[in-house]
Amino acid sequence: MLEHIPAVESVLSEVARVLKPGGLFAFSVPAPRLLAVAAETHPADPSGFVEAFNERVEHRNVWSAERWAAALAAAGLLVHDIRGFMPPDAAAAWFEAYDWVVRPIRGRGALYRLAGPGLRRFGLGRALASYWRRRLTPWAGRGVSASLEEACALFVTAKRPG
Repeated sequence: MLEHIPAVESVLSEVARVLKPGGLFAFSVPAPRLLAVAAETHPADPSGFVEAFNERVEHRNVWSAERWAAALAAAGLLVHDIRGFMPPDAAAAWFEAYDWVVRPIRGRGALYRLAGPGLRRFGLGRALASYWRRRLTPWAGRGVSASLEEACALFVTAKRPG
């Protein structure tokens, strides 16, 4: 959730303060490549879609691995490891589902507009799970790791010195 916090540097400083010496801090965050995939999958209005998406999900810090490393160092934490995950084709599948279900068209996706507040009563949860399974299976067999350059998300671990 660090990507949603406006003053994330103060959060990282507090983590460094309360983490015991030698303690490990782990988190995952979206990477800038996620927003590039968002733009690529919405060619009609790439910048408008990315802006609306970031506003809808309240992204504040979609940073590169280097920027996260610098912010952690500034807070007094030592980067232990940064790994990429969510390859671009997985992110494209996610955006396809996002568009169909929750894209911010007046705040609601097509299914939400059709079903209204009683969405769960219609048993759409199972249908959506089945959709996700079918759509994401092709890339899931290849694994979720990705190089830092291609990753749409990062898994970061940092230690407090001592």
